[in-house]
Amino acid sequence: MRRQFLLRARLGGGTAVPPDKKQKSLTREGFEPPPSDAFITCSPIQAGAPLDLATFFWFGITETFAYLVQYATPGDIPDACAVLTDSSVSDPVQRLATWVRSQEWTQPCIETRYSVVVAEHTNTSYDSPQAVMQ
Repeated sequence: MRRQFLLRARLGGGTAVPPDKKQKSLTREGFEPPPSDAFITCSPIQAGAPLDLATFFWFGITETFAYLVQYATPGDIPDACAVLTDSSVSDPVQRLATWVRSQEWTQPCIETRYSVVVAEHTNTSYDSPQAVMQ
């Protein structure tokens, strides 16, 4: 069986998770560890929660690249390219996860819950942990 390199949700044949069923975490066929572990997310990525999936891809992946190109210092971009194209790691998702995890702003974990991100970004208190991000 051909190994798939795209993240996908296994929803047991359905396209939505019934409200009375526990949501399944995002998995990728033939991928160890699961994406939540590989990328070190603050909570498991919920396959049945489209806003959480979008939050993972936006804040975990897209924003990490945006931060790289906006705030790069000499050598940052070649270093990122070296990790992302490292032929000693055959799985491109694992290479991406390795690079994303190495970025300071993804520490200690990537927040994937949309509701948490919205709450953090709408807290206008000067004492909020995200005050510097507002």
